[in-house]
Amino acid sequence: MLVVLPLAGLALQSADRLSIYLNAGATGANPLEAARRAWRLTGNYLDEGSFGPIGRFVEFLVHGLAIEAGDALSLAPHAALGAVRLAMVGLVAVLAFKLIESLQRSAHTHADPSFIGLYPLALAAALVANGLGGGLAQVPHTSIGAVAVVLAVALATSRDRDMAPRPVAWHEYASMAAMGAAAAAFDELAYLAPFVAAALLAARSVASGLPPRRTLRIAAVRRWVALWAGFAVVFVPARFAIAQRCAADYACSDGWILSFGPDAIGAAAARLGSALPLAGWIANNDRTDAAGLDLGFGEVLANSMLIVALLVLLSLTIAAVLQGRRETPPGDSTAGPSPRQLMPRQLRLALALGGFGAAITGAAALYAGLSWRVQQLPFGHAVRQGWRDTLLAQVGWSLIAAAVLACLDLFLRRRAAHVLKPVAALALAVAAGFTLVANWQLAQIDRYDETASVTTLISASTVNMGLADSAAGIAELNDWPLRTDGVDYPASPSAVRCLLLEVYADREASASESHIAAEQLRADLNRITAERNGVPYCDQAADPTADPAVASADDPPSTTPEASAS
Repeated sequence: MLVVLPLAGLALQSADRLSIYLNAGATGANPLEAARRAWRLTGNYLDEGSFGPIGRFVEFLVHGLAIEAGDALSLAPHAALGAVRLAMVGLVAVLAFKLIESLQRSAHTHADPSFIGLYPLALAAALVANGLGGGLAQVPHTSIGAVAVVLAVALATSRDRDMAPRPVAWHEYASMAAMGAAAAAFDELAYLAPFVAAALLAARSVASGLPPRRTLRIAAVRRWVALWAGFAVVFVPARFAIAQRCAADYACSDGWILSFGPDAIGAAAARLGSALPLAGWIANNDRTDAAGLDLGFGEVLANSMLIVALLVLLSLTIAAVLQGRRETPPGDSTAGPSPRQLMPRQLRLALALGGFGAAITGAAALYAGLSWRVQQLPFGHAVRQGWRDTLLAQVGWSLIAAAVLACLDLFLRRRAAHVLKPVAALALAVAAGFTLVANWQLAQIDRYDETASVTTLISASTVNMGLADSAAGIAELNDWPLRTDGVDYPASPSAVRCLLLEVYADREASASESHIAAEQLRADLNRITAERNGVPYCDQAADPTADPAVASADDPPSTTPEASAS
């Protein structure tokens, strides 16, 4: 979670720029209202080629809580979603560690000295935000949440006591079927849950050395069948309805249109590369140069947050190395099993980790590669841009790195391992440091982007109406007329807020992002601030010079749902 800390302050991205205010105004933090609205709007999302009422429910509830947190803590909505981003990444990290531990228990190596203790550094190195289009930057409650759902379902399917033959109670079948149905109704990325669950089941069987025939008799297989049955009950009708609506010329998003042609192979290969840390490091560095920002070594040293984060990374690395030394003192023949005793178990663990990681990475890449939109991207551009699949693929790559660490245990003598472990830890720490700097570079690019800056000011001014008051007071004190397109604006709080909306509308028009409507944003902001502060966000009566196309306070709030970012 430390390496994604610079992303906590990102501006609202894509659909969140509008939908957070729309959803908060429509449902607030009321879970019952959020559930009703998610169900009521299911048909609208089916028309767009998407299905996920449970994911929409989570989205509506998180947006309402973000606004409520702003009222209670004076926390801007984008900062509240930044906290959600960190929490969700932390949850994914915990689940990834649980996956490692489950495979170690299956291989009976959980008490053995191992390089696997360095896995947290490997995962940290993998979590680079490759552009603002990936799950680490956009709609974290849904994108990162879907990854957490996939990993949690896999862990729930193959628990320790399920890896042996035993009777499966009826309530277990029911709960697994319900879990599968929930995954199918959460988000399109969560469609991978049954596949990843099957991959973990197979990996645990390999790690424990179970023969195939005995594997088919364990309880986890029957639990997985129930999971798949519940998933299919929701998945099949939903995809059939989407296929019918898209064929009938509904406005289906091209991000959800599936294409099974030969282009899918090249697109999937590009997605595999986009999740590698090296691709993110290079791409974010190139983006920094393209933005005209000089973020060299001197700027890193001048940033106290980065220095503290790098020192914490170094401390964790030293702690991991010292822990390994305490576990494996050199020349101590009594410290744990001998290499010969460890070899079968470590080999099984390495094979299980590598196979499971490859299955996750390949499934995520194939999921994205089947998208018609992704297939239209040039190969180089697809590698340089994160998307919804990137985070899950990064978890897969980190598991493959864990398999490499397990191989070091397998093929090195104890004395050589004692020397090489600090070298491996240092290499992973350096990679994690590169990821931290790359994420910081992306945050700086977002910070200096004009649209993101205006979006952040709008977000801050929804919970701190004094922000606009201060800006207006400074302008009046210094006799600075607020101007846009040659029009003088009076230095009033409402005028400043209306100006922000007009600048935002101009920026979105220049970017041709028609899916974000400034007029709807104004209406939703007026609704929220009028309910909470008794003052509309942009009052046309108080600001007669404001553009009525943006600032009209007489228009009713829009109720058109905004689709999640694709």
